[in-house]
Amino acid sequence: MTVTITFQYPKETQWQENYQILTEQIENLRAYLVLPLGTRVTDGTKIGTIIDKKISLTDHPEFVVLWSENLTKIEEPRRLKLEPIINPTIGIGDMIIINNKHQTQVGESFEIKEFQGDGWVLTTTEQRFHSDYFYAFRMINDQTLNIKH
Repeated sequence: MTVTITFQYPKETQWQENYQILTEQIENLRAYLVLPLGTRVTDGTKIGTIIDKKISLTDHPEFVVLWSENLTKIEEPRRLKLEPIINPTIGIGDMIIINNKHQTQVGESFEIKEFQGDGWVLTTTEQRFHSDYFYAFRMINDQTLNIKH
């Protein structure tokens, strides 16, 4: 008599999915523990401030973030990066002018494409600059200015 035993392993994609879920949970917990209330953060497109930390009904860590346009939103901690840029009113599309700390591009101006966290911005020319090396300026619509000659 011959007995055949077969094992059914979960699909490899199932292991990958489980690994990805666990990695995301660890990243969420790590960010939840490290970033205190009042911390300035970015999601890559805007700058905000953590105003509350809580654990959801499904036991997931969450931040309540006040974004620069006075919008309050619940965010996953792992999706946020530390943002020490001082001026919370700047945004995507605003200009930076390189200051004299930068040795090669002093006085050049660039448009902000993305906030990358820790004071770094990506420009529309795909160059990265740290906030130590630029001044940021909010772009104002020309029609809102009432300039008299």
